[in-house]
Amino acid sequence: MLALEQVGWYEAPSGKVTPRVIPSGFQLIEVITGGQVRFLFNGIDHLCTCGSIFWHVPGERTVHRSNPADPYRCATFLFRCPDADERPVSRFSIWPEPAEAVRFCRETLQASHTDGVDYTLLGDYCRTVLHWKACSWAAANARVKVPEKLAALFSYLDRADLREVTVTAMADAAGISVSYLHQLFREHEGTTPYRCVLNRKLNKAKLLLASTTRQIKAVAFLCGFGSAESFTRSFQSHTGMSPAEYRRQRGPYSQL
Repeated sequence: MLALEQVGWYEAPSGKVTPRVIPSGFQLIEVITGGQVRFLFNGIDHLCTCGSIFWHVPGERTVHRSNPADPYRCATFLFRCPDADERPVSRFSIWPEPAEAVRFCRETLQASHTDGVDYTLLGDYCRTVLHWKACSWAAANARVKVPEKLAALFSYLDRADLREVTVTAMADAAGISVSYLHQLFREHEGTTPYRCVLNRKLNKAKLLLASTTRQIKAVAFLCGFGSAESFTRSFQSHTGMSPAEYRRQRGPYSQL
């Protein structure tokens, strides 16, 4: 279990930066809040800017290849842990909303210097948020490896009104034929375009059922189903329970 020792703030000088080596029993997380620093990861020399996250384990060095014309700044989160050699996420990741990363770093830095702060709670907060951001980036980055046409399609689906999405519309959005669309899904997703959209509709439905009091037929409409009956059949097949039962089990006060 990670135990927070310190939240720090570092501003690199315009000259050479001397890296620090992470000692045994500790993990250090650096979050770039401004400037530029280079970092070699998976054989690629990355130019890292605001929002870059580095999760170091014992024996590794902190980032240090700063751009003299734009020296980097970073927040540091030092954790003590018994299994420090076991990194829970990739060493390098990116917080996609840089301004949000800066706000988080300033908030936690200020909290760490506030009288009476509960360091256990602060540590849990820091660890959880940083772990979540690193894992979210890793999942999103895996999607980048799909073909450009498929990546463009997923971007379209993220923005689209699911009530208006058809297989033909998906092919048009990607600029390919319907047959090639099916081929891409078979090769890279192991499913069909229809099943992909259906899963998105059902995931949206689960969120609406658990977080709103909308009638089931309204949820069905908002998620792009032709009728409450077809929605219920698909939902039952996907989750093993009816929409009403899902709401009873996953609603905000379901466990009370």
